[in-house]
Amino acid sequence: MRNSEGRARRATWALAAALLLAGCNSDANGAAQPADTAAGTNCPSGTFNGAGSSAQKTAVVAWIDAYQKMCPDVAVNYDAQGSNNGRTQFIQKQVPWAGSDASITGDQKVQADKRCAPGQAINLPMVITPIAIVYHLPGVTSLTLTPSLIARIFDGKITRWNNPQLVAVNPGIALPDKTITTVHRSADSGTSENLTRFLVAQASGDWLHKPSQTWPNSLGLGASVSTTMVLSVKNTDGAIGYVDHPDATKNALPVAALDTGNGPVDISDTAIAAVVAATKVNQNGQDITLDLAYGLHAKGAYPLLLTTYEITCSKGMAPDERRFVASFLAFTASDAGQKLLGPPGYIGLPPDLLTRVRAAVAGLNAG
Repeated sequence: MRNSEGRARRATWALAAALLLAGCNSDANGAAQPADTAAGTNCPSGTFNGAGSSAQKTAVVAWIDAYQKMCPDVAVNYDAQGSNNGRTQFIQKQVPWAGSDASITGDQKVQADKRCAPGQAINLPMVITPIAIVYHLPGVTSLTLTPSLIARIFDGKITRWNNPQLVAVNPGIALPDKTITTVHRSADSGTSENLTRFLVAQASGDWLHKPSQTWPNSLGLGASVSTTMVLSVKNTDGAIGYVDHPDATKNALPVAALDTGNGPVDISDTAIAAVVAATKVNQNGQDITLDLAYGLHAKGAYPLLLTTYEITCSKGMAPDERRFVASFLAFTASDAGQKLLGPPGYIGLPPDLLTRVRAAVAGLNAG
């Protein structure tokens, strides 16, 4: 019941933000004007490639479909083999834009800045994605997990579904006497990094590993990409895994509610909005990153989420690549592009952050 209520609330915040921003795209008579003008009047031509986050794949596919209808002389491909793969391809100049579930930092940022000389590599948050803890338990349609339970399950400390600790937070639910099979991402993954950041923030006493793109143990089954994760969970009785919310939705996987101390919370726009409202925004020129409030315990909040960044160069790209990236990202940040995020289960950017991102994208035209 809780999951159906969460789905019914989905898109409330994103739609409200789109309607608010749409007010800036009306003429004096109140007639709506196209929100994608920046892309539509500056269409490039040719074939362009992007790579990276599988969590944003559904969004990128929708963006590409709409963008190519608007710009028929351009073809766009996206290789969704994971965030680290995308960042690597970007550094190696194989793609002019990468999607990543974590901002590019450290040694990779140094390498990316060299790739973008005389400019720098910039992070542009574009999609907010809840991370869903998904499971396969025939007959169990409602499940609540705490951060501590998630940590103990994925670290092999709780191995059966009828463990007393699980039963205690799921009163009235007939949890079976069945082995838990964990499924983790076997390749470096931004989703893994965000999940481990959440566990460190919320359950440090049970999760003794550092946040990392690389999953810290080899327990259970490994899945190289989200698609494999979905199949592994769907095909394994007693399995539990983690995927972006759109993947859970389109594959009809049951999603656990999260209890951080104030009762079970399902994924919804309002639950994610509470976390984003508590999130710190960092900006250095065109580079924008978020310090997500993974440790938030507020009632009604769901702090297990990620931000997908579009990574590109402020300067230093070939003119045709710069024109494409500026045009395509202008569309993704437009009202039209952001409205495509709601139906699959993503969350659009809140108005204040979206204003910053649009200004940063507009600066790409000068690169």
